[in-house]
Amino acid sequence: MTLKHEKRNMIFAGLIIGVIASLLVLFGNPKNMGFCVACFLRDTAGALGLHAAEAVQYIRPEIIGLVFGSFFMALAKKEFSPRGGSAPVTRFVLGMFVMIGSLMFLGCPFRMILRLAGGDLNALLGLAGFACGILVGVFFLNKGYSLKRSYALTKAEGGVFPVLTLAVLALLLVCLMPVRAAAFSDVHAGDWFAKDVDAMTGDGLLRGYPDGTFQPDKTVTRAEFVSLLARIAFPEELKNETGSTWWEPAFRVCEANNLLSGTFGYSAPMPRGEIANILGTLCRGSDGVNARADAAEQFVINWNEQRMQSPAWQPMFSDTADFEMFSDALCVCVNQGLLTGYPDGTFKPENGVTRAEAAVILARLKAQAASLHEDGVYFAHAGLLMFPIPREQKFSPVLGPAAATRPPQPKGIAAPHLRAVGPHR
Repeated sequence: MTLKHEKRNMIFAGLIIGVIASLLVLFGNPKNMGFCVACFLRDTAGALGLHAAEAVQYIRPEIIGLVFGSFFMALAKKEFSPRGGSAPVTRFVLGMFVMIGSLMFLGCPFRMILRLAGGDLNALLGLAGFACGILVGVFFLNKGYSLKRSYALTKAEGGVFPVLTLAVLALLLVCLMPVRAAAFSDVHAGDWFAKDVDAMTGDGLLRGYPDGTFQPDKTVTRAEFVSLLARIAFPEELKNETGSTWWEPAFRVCEANNLLSGTFGYSAPMPRGEIANILGTLCRGSDGVNARADAAEQFVINWNEQRMQSPAWQPMFSDTADFEMFSDALCVCVNQGLLTGYPDGTFKPENGVTRAEAAVILARLKAQAASLHEDGVYFAHAGLLMFPIPREQKFSPVLGPAAATRPPQPKGIAAPHLRAVGPHR
């Protein structure tokens, strides 16, 4: 192939990579990444358990496509000729430092060029590092350094990596096929709770019964609800806790986080009022900054005196006045969207909850925590503090953020617009 043809092919390949990178961004890759082999390898390594950075643990289909694409093209053109080299340890160490250097400079050469094309001048540091690496390599080559000759391998040896990649593809497909709630004979796609049961089951937080049912109308006991809550709010602490019964570790963890006091009534139904107390304590944070922010903080016009004044206090529900007089936990839960009332304006704090209702409540808690994680918010109280703290702001786990820099309280939800959790809605 002539030099002219080589340059033409390089330009054509660059155009293809640019188009692919744009499409990958369109389909969800970060805008300043697009196409980055080093990043893809990092994410896949994390998904296989080789590092613990949860945000970058994902089997990248791009790597699978690159391996299979090159493999089948080589077969089609009858150019499949596997070769292996000497000095495997040296090659491994050099490859390791190539990855470290690429990630330190925010990506591989492909990503560096794409970032420069997008106007990201931080990529100039990557360009400088890339150039320095080439100069160091040229220096050693000129001094006679070599990894020695490579050797021809058998076709079977050359097929090992594509087979491993096929196994990774199988893992990816399995991950994309979570356990469906439809597998339960008594949960149907149109049920109001089906989506949340599906999500909680897929995450391994909920299980059905041996006969293939979920029993959505069965009342949840205190032990069952506390166990589910602990799996969501304190997964790491729960791993390290032990007990003589299946529910005791969850009770101990929740008690250590000031959500419970003792294990009394573990087999009794879990009342809605107690759920409000637990979730309100969990989500309030250290100082209760999520206090009610609805009509009690608005003003009405006093026409007789021609002035604005605060309205008289009203409970959020017609049957929770006594409950709210002693605790703002219910207000916190409603403001967070975790609990709602019934169409008749009641909350029924003494009523228990069904398995379907518990799945919906805890799925809301889990989803809200996940969305705040995506927004870059830290969680101070029990890992689930429900108000934003800027990353640059210092936080004391005892005192909370500095009072002068606390964010404004979130607005609440007016009681008349609340809808019930469960079939009553």
